[in-house]
Amino acid sequence: MTIDHLSGGRLILGIGVSGPQVVEGWYGQPFPRPLERTREWVQIFRAMIAREQPVEFHGRHYDLPLQGGAGLGKPLKLIN
Repeated sequence: MTIDHLSGGRLILGIGVSGPQVVEGWYGQPFPRPLERTREWVQIFRAMIAREQPVEFHGRHYDLPLQGGAGLGKPLKLIN
């Protein structure tokens, strides 16, 4: 969001599923159902940039805010 704002709306975002070597080897995350994960991510991203309300999402792959953890997570909204 910051780069898009600073560039006057000229940012072009490319997204993709990457590959199991990177996802499992570098990020330490499993690589099941990559297209389903990407669809969830796109839903979350669209909600973030719409800035209509704090983002809350509970899907098969992503759970925002994280339930459990340190217990400090809360739905957030972009401010720029």
